[in-house]
Amino acid sequence: MRMPNMNGKYGESFRKNKFIEIQQFLAEIGYKLHETEYVNNRTPMSVECNNNHIYPATWDNLRQGKLCRECYLTKVQTPVVIRKQEKQTRKKMSQEQKYEVFETAVEAEGYVLHPGEYVNNQTKFDVTCPEDHTYPTTWNRWQSGQRCRECFEKRVRKSTEDIAAELAAEGCELIGEYNGSNKRFKYKCVCGTLAYGRIKDFRNGVRCKFCAGEKTRETNRLKRLEKLKQYDLEHPEEVQV
Repeated sequence: MRMPNMNGKYGESFRKNKFIEIQQFLAEIGYKLHETEYVNNRTPMSVECNNNHIYPATWDNLRQGKLCRECYLTKVQTPVVIRKQEKQTRKKMSQEQKYEVFETAVEAEGYVLHPGEYVNNQTKFDVTCPEDHTYPTTWNRWQSGQRCRECFEKRVRKSTEDIAAELAAEGCELIGEYNGSNKRFKYKCVCGTLAYGRIKDFRNGVRCKFCAGEKTRETNRLKRLEKLKQYDLEHPEEVQV
């Protein structure tokens, strides 16, 4: 193993041969050496890479494969930057495409989707139905089948005669007009009390306050009877014959 002299330099012959070796090594990978002599393996040398980046490098670093750092960073960072840009582009394109899908679906049913920026399936857009009713909705709601509520209520709303017949079957009498499932109507209960209620509550057995009180009292009476029966079963010796 050759050792450098007191000045840190190897012999002239060795340094000359090493210099040629380094030049050949760099030439094979497209690099250039901007030096006139080789000192030792730890002395920085001016090197130019195949992308024209000039930087200092030692022979130790070069033979270990440590080449141009600028090229390395570009090689590593570029895919990350490109992927990020592509992701943003895909996201933007995806949002535009989803808006178009939303618009196509709405128009297929005769509705009109008002312009807006699509962010996600919860983004609210105004839509106008074929009956010219405008209301807010989202792509999520549209996909779940929710359409114009005003049209829905108009379509399913029963007539006053239908509701009057339904109440009469329960012994009650409709007073006035029926204006939809969410509107309270006036009626005479089977007990003769005037009351107000909604059709869905009526169908669930809800009647006037007087009947509700009677129902509660009857329920409490039956509970008391049940407790007495249970007590008699548990204490038969106390039952008088």
